[in-house]
Amino acid sequence: MALREIVISTDDAGQRLDAFLNKVLDAVPHSVIYRWLRTKKIKVNGARTSFNYRLEPGDRVSLFIPRQDLIGFERESSPTFPAPLPPIIYRDDQILVLNKPAGLAVHGGSGVSSDHLAARVLAWAHSQPDRTRSLSYAPSPVHRLDRETSGLIVFGLTRQAQVVMARQIREHQWTKIYLAALEGRITPDQDVIDLPLEHKPGTSQRPAQPARTHYWVLDQNDRTSFVRIQLETGRFRQIRRHFSQCGFPLIGDSRYASPPEKPDRHSRLFLHAYRLEFPHPASGRDLSFTAPLPDELIDLLNRRGFKFKDSADQP
Repeated sequence: MALREIVISTDDAGQRLDAFLNKVLDAVPHSVIYRWLRTKKIKVNGARTSFNYRLEPGDRVSLFIPRQDLIGFERESSPTFPAPLPPIIYRDDQILVLNKPAGLAVHGGSGVSSDHLAARVLAWAHSQPDRTRSLSYAPSPVHRLDRETSGLIVFGLTRQAQVVMARQIREHQWTKIYLAALEGRITPDQDVIDLPLEHKPGTSQRPAQPARTHYWVLDQNDRTSFVRIQLETGRFRQIRRHFSQCGFPLIGDSRYASPPEKPDRHSRLFLHAYRLEFPHPASGRDLSFTAPLPDELIDLLNRRGFKFKDSADQP
């Protein structure tokens, strides 16, 4: 009898057997996995199978690996975080929509602790009674959102959903609406910023790419412009770079303001992913989600002379 048996889902199907095993047994060296395949400690549908076999839905991968053979290869269990998952706006078996707070990085990396949103979502997925069927796929964000930006972000809970939504974004099937506050009184009240942008300033030899940002002024005074923004393209930090180049940097943007803004203990970057509209990756039905403007941004607008009482005043 197998010590563990995995039934291949449609999401895991199509992978080579060795690639699948390298993800499931990620702490075990490749050479050891190949040895277990040769010695029939790993079988597919009850038989020895080549490492390059392409898995099909319903295949049964049986692991006849005694506990003692795994000693030394076990990875530390996934960390748990005291901070909860950000508010869930929507979830089903394909997608997860969250309202991310400012200050929480989406991915790990340089200067980011182990507590980032992707790690929290992975820990959450593993704790669910109806956990993601795929054992080799980690839920991944479909689009970017800076650490300093708050608001809506979407995770694909299956590989197929991730692939479909990435294609939808490339084909401009998503509508992304942001709310931002700018330093100064921008004119005209409605316009399209059409300025090409480098991939990442100072780090790429690739030519600048077309970039278009639509904006509408919702309210303004001599000091501040409160604007609604819709992206036509999705370049690296496009909103922040476009408005900075126009001479109206976002409030709280210490990176792209010129000269750099002085630190303000009351101020964070005023950029909020307010609304997302896109087709469901499986059913195709139209989805629309909204994340209210956070209280700290409403307070900032009020300090700047606007009259926002609560989220009900939002556009």
